[in-house]
Amino acid sequence: MFNLFNKNAEDNKPQDVKAIREAILVFIKQELQKLEGGEGKHIKGIQLYIACLPVERFMYDSAIFFEDESRFKNEVQRIADDFAIDLPESWMLETHFVEELPATGIKMANLNVSLSIKTPEHVVVNKSGTAYIRVLNGEAEQEIYNITSSDGKINIGRERKAQDGEGFMRENHIAFPDVSGNAANKYVSRQHAHIEWNNDSASFI
Repeated sequence: MFNLFNKNAEDNKPQDVKAIREAILVFIKQELQKLEGGEGKHIKGIQLYIACLPVERFMYDSAIFFEDESRFKNEVQRIADDFAIDLPESWMLETHFVEELPATGIKMANLNVSLSIKTPEHVVVNKSGTAYIRVLNGEAEQEIYNITSSDGKINIGRERKAQDGEGFMRENHIAFPDVSGNAANKYVSRQHAHIEWNNDSASFI
């Protein structure tokens, strides 16, 4: 039979240690599950804020294993593992008992508990790629070159070693030999061009 009357938050409030612990863990699980693929590894820490009445403090102490914080952290880690949330090994759990919950943070509906998930202000995402270059005009040392985003700047020019205007030697990774029967090679300068990976556009430019 359904209860058609609205219950207030106090009626729904867990009343014992086990129920409080379970409610907080479910709350944390629900928030962690909102993370999209790969975001979990950027979490630096989880901050739990509790604003309970003084007479309730002993229940919350027991619920979160306040004297042995690693036990509650292990419970959270177990949830993360169960749902393939890739938390880093160095993530931290902080628990704070406060008189009033912070204005920021995610608040529970039926307990005076809130959660903050700490992440770096800027997460740098390193992208990668691979490309194949086929020589269509002229004769290079290879017909096809395989380049990757980790190769750095890839110089293109005539001859493997070339001297620039300031006397510095430049190595051409894609080199068109001077000694070649292909007439097109003479139109390739010694410092013809270069290719490098651009992480912002995720492409070679």
